[in-house]
Amino acid sequence: MIESQTDKISIGDIKPFVFKAMLEFIYCGYVDLTENLALDLLQPADKYGLNTLKGICGEFLLDYITIKNFQERGEIAEKLEIPVLIEGTISYIITNLKYIEDTIGLDNLPKSFLVKIILKQNQLFK
Repeated sequence: MIESQTDKISIGDIKPFVFKAMLEFIYCGYVDLTENLALDLLQPADKYGLNTLKGICGEFLLDYITIKNFQERGEIAEKLEIPVLIEGTISYIITNLKYIEDTIGLDNLPKSFLVKIILKQNQLFK
């Protein structure tokens, strides 16, 4: 391995500031998040099995779900299996359903989201 010859480990798929934040979390159990940093941390947290960090980032992003990004946030949440962000996105969609229907439409939503929306609405009306 090249690492044993150079005493360096190359992690090329993570921006340095993201890696630093990830290490801060590993060693201190805390990370000072911004919206962009939380988004940037999701992939490496998933890749390296840092599920607590992934969940913290997902929960942080709940306050930043908007009409412009709810689809993207939902897709990321499903792809990386972040339950808190999936639920938050579904709740956002339900809360803004009429506006979404009138402007964006429901055709672009993933089918899995439509199923979850129907199930959640059924729970609300029981």
